[in-house]
Amino acid sequence: MHSHTLYAYVLAEEFPFNAKAIENRTMAFISSHEWKCPDCWAVNQTSENATFELGLNMALPEPNQEPLGWYQDVEAVVQFCSELRREFSYDFVIGISNKSGMSEDIIEIDSDSPNLEYLRKFIGVGNQC
Repeated sequence: MHSHTLYAYVLAEEFPFNAKAIENRTMAFISSHEWKCPDCWAVNQTSENATFELGLNMALPEPNQEPLGWYQDVEAVVQFCSELRREFSYDFVIGISNKSGMSEDIIEIDSDSPNLEYLRKFIGVGNQC
């Protein structure tokens, strides 16, 4: 299991009526992208307390073991969320969770210009990626 997972989920008060369409678009995106971080999967689940997760997860490489260009995968996820936002009219949240279940939201995709620089700094990506 990876130490950290990037998540990109729909932000909505209620489970989206078009969740299956979002899930299908997500699966198509995952299968069409050439991943440097190949462990990426669609998520469509509801928990016991009626919260839901709809979007995707991507296992992040271990520190100091990152393949060259891996951060391009993160940027592609953000761009994809921006596309879904325009298509389905839902904002998205990008965050990181660890294997013990702790998670932290980093940025919201609530415009066509998400703060990629803040995301890069938060994750701790050097200039070589």
